[in-house]
Amino acid sequence: MSSKKKKNSNKNNKQNNRNNKQTDRSNNFSSSADGVKIDSSTDNTKNNSMISKLRIFGIIATVLASIIIVIIGVIQDKKYKDDHKNIEILKADGTHLADIRKEDGEIVFDCDVRYMTYVGVVWEEAKEKLGEKKLLDSGAKIYTFFDQEKFNTIAEAAESVYTEAYGDAAVCLADVTGCILATYQKTEQYDDNINYILAGTSAGSAIKPLSVYGPAIEAGLITWGSIIKDEPLFYEDDEYGIPVPWPSNVADFEGRDYTVGDAVKYSINTIAAKVLDEYGAERAMDFLEMNFGIDISREREIAETEGTNAVLGNLAFGALRNGVTIKDMTGYYQVFANGGVYQPAYAIDRIEIAGKAEYTHVDNIRRVFSEETAYICNRLLKNVLTEGGTGAPAYVDGLDICGKTGTSDGFRDNWFVGFTPEYVCASWCGNKDGRVNSERTQLEIFKRVMEMLDHDKAVRYTIPASIREIKICKKTGKKAGPNCKDTEVGYFTEDTVPEKCNE
Repeated sequence: MSSKKKKNSNKNNKQNNRNNKQTDRSNNFSSSADGVKIDSSTDNTKNNSMISKLRIFGIIATVLASIIIVIIGVIQDKKYKDDHKNIEILKADGTHLADIRKEDGEIVFDCDVRYMTYVGVVWEEAKEKLGEKKLLDSGAKIYTFFDQEKFNTIAEAAESVYTEAYGDAAVCLADVTGCILATYQKTEQYDDNINYILAGTSAGSAIKPLSVYGPAIEAGLITWGSIIKDEPLFYEDDEYGIPVPWPSNVADFEGRDYTVGDAVKYSINTIAAKVLDEYGAERAMDFLEMNFGIDISREREIAETEGTNAVLGNLAFGALRNGVTIKDMTGYYQVFANGGVYQPAYAIDRIEIAGKAEYTHVDNIRRVFSEETAYICNRLLKNVLTEGGTGAPAYVDGLDICGKTGTSDGFRDNWFVGFTPEYVCASWCGNKDGRVNSERTQLEIFKRVMEMLDHDKAVRYTIPASIREIKICKKTGKKAGPNCKDTEVGYFTEDTVPEKCNE
């Protein structure tokens, strides 16, 4: 079969060759109308000339079309750039910090990667004030409170502390009026695209002064010397139906009495839960929402369907379902440094468009606590840094530092939010996989920040005229008598000074 095909193929090829020869010959001549054979070489020359001209015209047309396309592209690009101008962000000293632009439908921060978290804070705040479209369309200039020296300080402090084994770290530094001076993020384990300064997470026990002790002192429910027993608030069945105590402490229950001063110092969960239960979960939710603007919508839903006992832990131990941010915690704690007045933390001084101030910061302050309550909480939080307190590793000799630790389940969030008469600093360290943290990393970072900052030691907290410093008996919570062996110094208002201990 195959050889036959080859033969047939050869035969066809020969026939084709003959036909081709005839065609080649006929191509050299053409027949005129009167049947005379004429040489066609002259016509071919004319045709070739015409083809060349057409080719030239085609090339010219193509070039012109390309130029037009380029011109249109330039015009469109110019129009896009005119409509979407770079936003310039400036430091407190007026020098350049970053540019923000829209590229391929996405917002791009053009700056040193170390400044990304601060630029993120600025961008979110600017959008809230003027809106994204107006900012992008205008080529605005945003003037901030970014302090390069303070940034260098917190960055060096964070980088000097070993965090690789424990996750990532972030720091936010503000003054006591809410101006955010610098932020820094050290990423070892998590997603580099997360801005931890703005990421909602659990505050742990760092929420207690805001949700439990501050409100309860303000309401006259407790004083520094109130005696409360370290015992479970109630028992609840586990998955096997066995009653287990709630809440639990880091250490075992002791069943002993503590003053409120020591309950804060040692961060005793049972006492915080009992105080909150007496104050009222609904009342605490109102307080957090109305005074700090904290989102507790999920807690309200839970309380409505499961009862208020179901949200006591969220409120007392910082496990709010919608979380809190490092930026916001830095703002909240200013109330204990400046006499009970709260101003949400902010980074922008003003925004200019075409040389004209389109937005200028105006304080949005509100009184959260009385001056007396704020100062009592201030001293309670100073007590946290004394020997044996959970914040003792953050102590710096010569500085009047106050603050509170906080740890979430599985050591995923580890906090120290502290302050001096000049600064508020939130230091956070966390991990996603529940590895046991040293519980000191965030404290070490905070300590180094405070050691490296310049401090004006002449600046002091304002002491309200009605505040009294009293030595009390830890056993009774009353004013210590000559026979009292175990004592501590507490702070009271003039009308809450305890009577003398008779033991």
